[in-house]
Amino acid sequence: MTVDKDMIANGNINLKSKDDSANDDITVVSGVTLETKASININSGDGFTLESGATLDADKDVNIQIDSGKTGDQDAVGATLDIQGSIVAGDDINLTGNTDDDSFVLQGSLDATNINIDAGEGNDQLLIDAQSLIGDTYVSMGAGDDEITVNQLHTRTDKLVLDGEGGTDSYVINRTGSDADYIIDIEDSGADNDGADVVSLNGLASDDTFLVRANFVAALHDDGNGGYGNTVERINYDGNINARFIINGLEGEDSFYSDDTGTIFTLDGGADNDTFQVGQLFGSDRVGPFVADGDEIETTETTLGFLSNGNSLPMVIYGGDGEDSIKVYSNKAVTKLYGEAGDDSFVVRAFLLADSGLTNNSVDVELFGGEGADTIEYSINAALRSTAVQVAIRS
Repeated sequence: MTVDKDMIANGNINLKSKDDSANDDITVVSGVTLETKASININSGDGFTLESGATLDADKDVNIQIDSGKTGDQDAVGATLDIQGSIVAGDDINLTGNTDDDSFVLQGSLDATNINIDAGEGNDQLLIDAQSLIGDTYVSMGAGDDEITVNQLHTRTDKLVLDGEGGTDSYVINRTGSDADYIIDIEDSGADNDGADVVSLNGLASDDTFLVRANFVAALHDDGNGGYGNTVERINYDGNINARFIINGLEGEDSFYSDDTGTIFTLDGGADNDTFQVGQLFGSDRVGPFVADGDEIETTETTLGFLSNGNSLPMVIYGGDGEDSIKVYSNKAVTKLYGEAGDDSFVVRAFLLADSGLTNNSVDVELFGGEGADTIEYSINAALRSTAVQVAIRS
């Protein structure tokens, strides 16, 4: 079904095609507007396409169901819901799949009080690459091995909640840069033993700065004065990401700072000269009013300041190409360091505790220098196993 003429109505606008062995797609072509003071309801037996330049505008809801039809009368393949144009709803936008392997592509503009995406069962894919995404947005991918990609999200204050639900789910976040300011909540509700869920956060081709904590990862923006601005690209996560959280710095001289972790982490610097630090020293304890409510972190008071945990679950660091700097001030779980190519420097040290004079406890640090002339500085009582070439010992 192709809609190539405008529709203006006071009541509901309803479009429907049934799912059978034929092509049951519905397409609203460029330049066409569907506008109503009520709701727009679209039930497509296969896919739905809103072309660039086309508009759906409803005072109430816009409801789009793809891959719909009676059980036993459907084709066996999934469908694609492709939004290149503009959808505006006074209340909600509801985008729904079915039990086949469906794809959702959001590259146009969506504006509503709530935007609800329910992929249904099957191995589904979702791309959020919207020109504009306005309204609290809730994603439920259903059972199956699903893929969610958020590409360069614009600044927004509304919620964006991602739930892969059951199965092995993949979340890919491509950061934006340019002082973008947003929060993404990853709230996977799948059972602990139902699949292995992974988050991948990809940096820019230029310099990135990442802050890792037990409940979030943030990409920080340089303020040009040696500090960081108030805008932040923040991804909240929890232990339901039960496989791994991967941060890829890619090109540029990237910096990674880890104060604690809530799942297994991989930090990959990629090309150029990158900096990694596990555990940081602070002049004051990391509680209010020095951090926001809910963002407190556990620290240990040393003679030099308050030392964060670094990581509470295993971590792997890859320096990549270039002359990388990797420091471990504190770690609470096995930490593997791979310098890879280039002349890399490693520092693994301990600190005197303020109340006892003993040193902070650390867990095994496994160090693999890789290619190049690498240098290691470590405290005598630091837990370190090394296969590097050059070693400078500091007690």
